Amino acid sequence: MEEIKAMIASGNLVVALALLTERLAKEPENVEALKMRGELLLKMGDKQGAQEDARRLMEIAPEMASDINGDFTAKGVEQRPKRRISNLNPLGI
Repeated sequence: MEEIKAMIASGNLVVALALLTERLAKEPENVEALKMRGELLLKMGDKQGAQEDARRLMEIAPEMASDINGDFTAKGVEQRPKRRISNLNPLGI
């Protein structure tokens, strides 16, 4: 898991996600990997994937419910549609 944490810290998110998914295929009840993948999916803007991992985590480890952040927003993602609309309408009309 340390290798995956290092990849995330250095910005290798896609590789980290692949490693976490591979780990979960072998160990589907690995709560650390499931929590980490959910957080990573959220960071990458995959709200649905993050919610699915959060639900699964609560099923297998309900004691970790307090560790799950219920705010499923990804920084910057919610601003994309607004920027696209403003590009279409530069006068703001």
